[in-house]
Amino acid sequence: MSNARKLAANLPYEGHFGDRNIVINGNFTVSQRGSYTSSTSLSDGNFTLDRWQYTQDGSPNSSLIHNSDGSVRVTTGASVTGSARLRQKFEYALVPRQYDGKTFTVSAKVKSNTANARINVYAGGYLSLTGTTAHSGGGSYETLTATFTTPSTISTEFSLHIGIDGASSANVSITSGQYFEVKEVQMEEGSQHTPFEHEPISTTLAKCQRYYAKIKGPLDAHPCWTYGTVASTQVPLPAQMRVIPSVTFTGTTASNTNNAVTSDNFSMYSASAWKGTNNSGVQYGGTGSSSVQSIRINTYVYSAFVRDGVSAGLYMGANCSMNADAEL
Repeated sequence: MSNARKLAANLPYEGHFGDRNIVINGNFTVSQRGSYTSSTSLSDGNFTLDRWQYTQDGSPNSSLIHNSDGSVRVTTGASVTGSARLRQKFEYALVPRQYDGKTFTVSAKVKSNTANARINVYAGGYLSLTGTTAHSGGGSYETLTATFTTPSTISTEFSLHIGIDGASSANVSITSGQYFEVKEVQMEEGSQHTPFEHEPISTTLAKCQRYYAKIKGPLDAHPCWTYGTVASTQVPLPAQMRVIPSVTFTGTTASNTNNAVTSDNFSMYSASAWKGTNNSGVQYGGTGSSSVQSIRINTYVYSAFVRDGVSAGLYMGANCSMNADAEL
């Protein structure tokens, strides 16, 4: 075959150029929750690299590592009857309902030492799949594919599962040390799979931040408005989120009236001094006070401000973060 024909054979077919991959972070380039460069123990329901959730049946005592080539490996640590898989959920109820009654094809590069490493798809029930849906277990990379048609109306979860699993997610016999390794996961409309669609990391990150966003320090003297012993501020989110997020903080709060700022703490600047917080510390501002576009932060300090409306600023150290979670 000539070079021109080889090139043509690897091009997406008509109508499938650009932004055709429904999977977000299919090549595991974004990992806001952590690096996972060393083996990390997993529990059922853990979110790992962005948009990917670990689920299991039984207790396979799995661990995950993000390899230098970009792939992710999940390894079991116990011999059980069960399953160990990575799952990504899709927003099936968006208007227009773009997933109802259509044919899609999943493709992924998978390496495994078990023939139970496979693809499953759920849309109100596990769907019938055609293609090479399971690995041979030979320990080398193979391209798995799965073509399916969704129900005319998807009424519950629509999700993709890749891992050690039975067909239609039936439990299988798992031996300690079995693994699956995956990269270049793609789901696209139609009955053919095309080469993996690479995109800039900035594009993938923006897509991920609809579901999870980590706002990292340092944040120095972020302006606040004050009342009594409370200073409050709105911190913009980097992207409009799917729903109002739940918010957690990484870091500590300064604990006395003139605490020096550090890379690990939150503090409040007012009246030419850094003020520590009381036991209430730095708090997410309560139900409904944030939106899909910003987080409201309340900081409670030991000493009352001289008057309401005094100039103040929130400090967040370099090792601190605000974590906004709107995952499915």
